[in-house]
Amino acid sequence: MKKTIARQLLMIVTAGAMLGESAWALDCNSPRWVSAWQASPADARWLGLSFDFFSLNLPMGPNQSYRQVFSPLGSGSTVRLKFSNRHSNSPLIIRSTNLARQAVGAAIVAGTLTPVRFNNGQSAVTVPAGQDILSDPVNFSFRSLEKLSVSIATGNTRTDFVPTGHMVGMEHSYVTEPGAGDRTTDIEGGAFRYRTTRRHLLTGMDVLAPAHTAAVVTLGDSITDGYQSVIGANQRYPDFLKRRIDGAGLPYFVVNAGIAGNRVATDNPIQQFGVSAVNRLDADVLKASGVSDVILLEGINDIGQDYFKFLDYWNRYSKIINAYQTLITSLQARGLKVMQGTLTPSGSALNPSYSGPFARQLRQDVNWWIRNKSPADSIIDFDAAVRNPSNHAVIDDRYDSGDGLHFNAEGYARLAAAVDLGKLQGSKCRG
Repeated sequence: MKKTIARQLLMIVTAGAMLGESAWALDCNSPRWVSAWQASPADARWLGLSFDFFSLNLPMGPNQSYRQVFSPLGSGSTVRLKFSNRHSNSPLIIRSTNLARQAVGAAIVAGTLTPVRFNNGQSAVTVPAGQDILSDPVNFSFRSLEKLSVSIATGNTRTDFVPTGHMVGMEHSYVTEPGAGDRTTDIEGGAFRYRTTRRHLLTGMDVLAPAHTAAVVTLGDSITDGYQSVIGANQRYPDFLKRRIDGAGLPYFVVNAGIAGNRVATDNPIQQFGVSAVNRLDADVLKASGVSDVILLEGINDIGQDYFKFLDYWNRYSKIINAYQTLITSLQARGLKVMQGTLTPSGSALNPSYSGPFARQLRQDVNWWIRNKSPADSIIDFDAAVRNPSNHAVIDDRYDSGDGLHFNAEGYARLAAAVDLGKLQGSKCRG
């Protein structure tokens, strides 16, 4: 069996090179790489600041170890990991990397510790500024939504090195002091003194899967990122969507390409909110492995993040609509099926720029266009799924996280339930 997998791997990929275009001719008789997890990188900062008290003043420096905890939205036994130095100004030096199952907190299950290699067997690798890298294939069996841990030890990086990351991980990960050295094989995790919900360096996982398996990418903002759900509970709407897919026995993985604060049309001046969906489409969606379908739910930040928007209502509306058209036609040109979601209510958001009369009218107009004019292959009425039946401008109290904009677990499950699984395209080898 192992020899068969090895031969298939050689046929499919030369792994470990700097990440590039991931397109190939689909061979329905051979397995292929399919994305099963992603944390879209948005910025690099000295502070590990995120929406978690334990992230404040997280020290960063050379010879440090990071233990990233995550739950893939797919199952398998052969994987490759993706690491990013996309937003740093100096090289990322990786000394060693290990994959394991999480035990409790920073601790890992000893018998599952598995080395991760690069460039055909090398433990150490240097990733230039602005680039990503894929690991060599790793034999490691796991189930969907199981908690895994990837430990990364950095080397003697330059003083200006800052790790590329993802702000809202909705999962606790762990970091050592700078200078602590390689602690990637630390079973109990005692050296990992700092806890953070911000992700560092690790940005994706691909799984070697049967050719009939495909990935569904959920492209969006904090609502897709799962903000305000319970940290560590896997209660984002893409998590609930994967549970529905597994319950239906369908061969789909789910890729969460949400970035909190992200806009669909324009880059955000706050770096951790990322460049626009239009500008990150290639890196975060088109280069994901084995993608067949994209669910687009984004645009509320284009409405709510600018404070003088009353001066340019139709200009802002046009920017949002033009961005939608660009995204959808670009995805469809690559053979991907697009499901576009209506924008969810924000009329009781604590921030008045999301809940005021301007924002309410603009969201209503954008949703009218989505329902009646969008060139997407199908529409998901997320708005109707979670709005208050007696006041469509606000979230139903049963689903509101408390801020009038994001959702509790029941609300995120409600979003996932609104997706018509029968309209997913899936792999061309399916059926």
